Amino acid sequence: MSAILETRALSAFYGDFQALFGIDVTVNRGEVIALIGSNGAGKSTFLKTLSGLLRTRPEQVLYKGEAIGGMPAAGIVEKGIALVPEGRRLFASLTVEENLLLGGYCARPGRWNLQTVYELFPVLRERRRHPATALSGGQQQMVALGRALMSNPDLVMCDELSLGLAPVIVREIYAALPSIVDGGMSAIVVEQDVQLGAQGLVALLLLSGGTRFTLGRVGRRLRRSHHASLFRSDVMSSIVNIVLQGVLLGALYALFAMGQSLVFGVMRLTNTAHGDFIVLLVFVLFALTNWLHVPLWAAVPLLVVIAFGAGYAVQFAVLNRVSGRDPLPSLVVTFGLSIVIQNLLQEVFSADPRSLATGGFESMSFPLPGGIALGLLPLLTLAVTIVATLALQWIFARTPLGRAFRATSDDREIVQLMGVSPRRTFALAMSIAFVLIAIAATLYGMRTAVSPSDGPALLLYAFEAVIIGGMGSFWGTFAGGLALGIAQQIGFYLDPGWGIWLGHVLFLAVLTVRPQGFFPKTA
Repeated sequence: MSAILETRALSAFYGDFQALFGIDVTVNRGEVIALIGSNGAGKSTFLKTLSGLLRTRPEQVLYKGEAIGGMPAAGIVEKGIALVPEGRRLFASLTVEENLLLGGYCARPGRWNLQTVYELFPVLRERRRHPATALSGGQQQMVALGRALMSNPDLVMCDELSLGLAPVIVREIYAALPSIVDGGMSAIVVEQDVQLGAQGLVALLLLSGGTRFTLGRVGRRLRRSHHASLFRSDVMSSIVNIVLQGVLLGALYALFAMGQSLVFGVMRLTNTAHGDFIVLLVFVLFALTNWLHVPLWAAVPLLVVIAFGAGYAVQFAVLNRVSGRDPLPSLVVTFGLSIVIQNLLQEVFSADPRSLATGGFESMSFPLPGGIALGLLPLLTLAVTIVATLALQWIFARTPLGRAFRATSDDREIVQLMGVSPRRTFALAMSIAFVLIAIAATLYGMRTAVSPSDGPALLLYAFEAVIIGGMGSFWGTFAGGLALGIAQQIGFYLDPGWGIWLGHVLFLAVLTVRPQGFFPKTA
């Protein structure tokens, strides 16, 4: 059989959170595959990525030999891929028949039309004038499936067909699958129930922690004892995976926040353009590698040099003029810089997201027992963040420059009597902060696509990590980033929409209970 769909080292992200790690799956023509796994394993994310609701790199998804990763969802439907979403997601203002007709909006030729859908699910003909959301759960699922079929897809993907339905309705829907795929259509069916997922299907894949492994071709019913032990193991793997992936995500947030922590620790300046500086340097690196064709290994050191000079110039020429006891002028100026950077990037690069070419390194992972995978790029980010924290702590605690930093932070007037220039000291601090920003920008641009408007979100993550850890404390910032990453990971496990929200909840809780943060002390 020839392949209709292939994924190659497929990775997917919700913002900065990586949900899928190097997934390789092949779906042949006429093949029906069940994808099983516990809640939060990445099943829905996998289908959303294939359907275009989540962006990925073009070469990571091949459909009939064509690279379609990152293509808009409407274009993917036109290619012949349809999704039956989790929870049905019917249009409440439309009737049953109008929902079905909207499914055929692309007008692809094929055997599925209103008549054939009504023959498959006769009850829908009787209810065709009713509001779609007024039907029972089982009937709504039939409408959702019929709506997907109306686009006459070559590949239909069904997310949690049995969710919330009575067993008799589930059996009725699964009984219709053979007639649906009769004629060469392929299907991917997501389920949590191994026994149900194995009924009448060709291949069974287990997804756990964003990675997958094959259970094999379905030739017999799996024993319930095996089913139970499989998911007990999967739950334990999920818990371990939450912590590990949270630490890796938190390391990125900590690296975002290190420059902010340094600037506040020395100058007591809150840089509201911090996130936009990160995005700006991502696009500078993109221009070096894609426009000037500088190899990435050479472009990164060049970016660090550019960042050091830019940080010194910005502080010495602009921010030194507004640094003082009153924080308002510096807040206004850095806010203005943020607006200028965002508009400049959109003018030069457009609003489209850009990413750095890494030769597939961003999707490489290190496998662990239990189906857990640790991405090599996140592991590199963790190592770099630890080294950066150690280096900053050493500079502040052991070097003359560090003593000058701390003394200037204590009393910028008296330190001048020691021969220290606060203006030059502040400029050097901002230079080091920009070097950290350049390193964070490099790893962030390698990890995911970046758009010119991403800066405020990155600023928020950095600010939360600094507050949670303790302002001016480098190890506190590191711990705050990890705590934020683990909190978001727990949220993503419960529901993709809860990830960022749970991180904000942790931030507010720390701000309420311990406003000084975990470790409120500099060197």
